[in-house]
Parts: sequence; C-alpha cells; structure tokens
Amino acid sequence: SFMVPGSIGSQTTGSVIHPASFCGVYGYKPTHGLISRHRVLQLSRMLDHVGLFARSLPDLAVLAETMMVFDDRDPDMVPIAAPRLADHVVQTPPAMPRIGFVKTPSWDLATDDVEGGFEELCGVLGDRVVPIQLPSAFETGMIWKNTIMRAEMALNFEAEYKRRAEGMSDKVIEELEGGMKLTAFDYLQAREGVTALQAMMGEIFAEVDAVMCPSATGEAPEGLGATGNPSFATLWTLLGVPALSLPLLHGSHGLPIGVQLIGPRLGDAHLMRTASWLVETINGQAEVSGETS
Repeated sequence: SFMVPGSIGSQTTGSVIHPASFCGVYGYKPTHGLISRHRVLQLSRMLDHVGLFARSLPDLAVLAETMMVFDDRDPDMVPIAAPRLADHVVQTPPAMPRIGFVKTPSWDLATDDVEGGFEELCGVLGDRVVPIQLPSAFETGMIWKNTIMRAEMALNFEAEYKRRAEGMSDKVIEELEGGMKLTAFDYLQAREGVTALQAMMGEIFAEVDAVMCPSATGEAPEGLGATGNPSFATLWTLLGVPALSLPLLHGSHGLPIGVQLIGPRLGDAHLMRTASWLVETINGQAEVSGETS
C-alpha cells in the first residue's frame, strides 16, 4: 500500500518472516543480540527477536542498521559495532555467491506452489545452488524449541497466570501449564541440543554463502481463523542466525510466497549483499515463469 517505508515487528517463532511472505514485502530477522529488546514484552529470552519489514532491501538495511545500537539494558546484546548493512546491500559480491538449498524437516508441509517455485528457482540459479541435507539431529529442533519457549514463557508469566488465568486464552494457558511441568533437565537438555545444531550449521556455512528455504508453507491462508504454520522460520529463530524473506515467488492464486535466505551468526551484512545479488538475478529472469515475480 506504500503508506510507510518500513515497520518494526518481533519474532519468537516466525512473526516477521512469515507475514512478510504473505504480504509480499521484505522481512528481516537479525542475528540474536543485534537489536535491543529493551521494553519489548518478553515471551522467551532465547527466542525473542526484534525484526523489520520494508518495501526494498536497501530500505530494510538502512532501517535495521539505524536500530543496531548497543544497549546494556538487554543482557543478550552482542558488544560489537553495527554491521554495515547499508553499504553491503548495494555492493556487488566479489565472487558469485554459492547458496545451499535446504528443505528442512518441515518440507512435507510445503504446498505444490512452493515445491514448484523452488524447483524453478534452483533451475534459474544453476550451479550457484547446491542441495544440502541437514543432519538428522535437526528433526528434534522443533521439540527443543517448544521446550525452551514453554519454560521461558512460564518463567515470565507465572505470576500473571496465578493472578488472572481467567483472562487468558486456552492456548496460552496450555503453553504456560506445559512450561511449569518441565524440569531443569528438560530445559538444559534442549539448550545443549541447540548449541550442537548451531555448531553443525557453522560447518555448513563454511561451504556456502547462505542457505535458502521457503519463508512459509504456501500462500496466505483464507480467513482469519489461523495464520498458517511458521515452522520454516522457526528453526532459524531457534539458532539465532539472521534471516531474510524475499518476495520472489507467487502461488496459484496470485498471492506472494517468500524465499527465505539465511546466513551465519553475525553474518548479517554479508547476507544482505548475497540477498541483493539473488533478487537481481531472479528478477532478471522473471520471464522464465509466471511463478517468479
């Protein structure tokens, strides 16, 4: 609608990447700890991120870089200078990027539109894209995410639950009560599992500049009853790595489908440059199919 150049959101599972895909805009979830969450209502300290939406990658880069100011009121801030996102997003990569295509454990949820769109996308990219099979340990990632989120949610909202549970939805009550039943062992085991997954992703990023997967399972669902399944975004939230949703595909109903591009931890500037290359490459081949935009 072009009412504003950008906006701010938050993501604990997929609430930036997912709606960006549905709305056909650019969405960005930075590396965990690069944008302060001070005064943001905390659901999960490990999973909560502040993210952004914009109409273009350069707009997204400028807005995000402006917000990347160290703030010691957020205990998880990374004490480094802000990445030069605005500079990198307009740079040409020194060499042709290499992108890994990962289906993730959620691939069975993808619609035919998503499967067909990514098949063609990989065809356009040719030898610049390589298929990557994630280790089997990643299949447990969603379980660990649920454990961490429920435990930290219970920690943050136990007092509110005891005071006025009647004002909470059944879903929130279910999550809180589930979190209060978890043990310290459950929580620490999940945290250790995530650390192992982060190390595995580090090995993958040693071979490619970025990895890509869908931003959502398909087009936006009809009606207001649900917002779809965010699991394609959840894995990268869990690992705290930077992710972008790029509006490059359309489904059979003409609605947008985002391509998610993910980079290594603190590799946000490099990811912006790779994303800019990808957008220019795909848009230059838009005549190949009605499924690209």
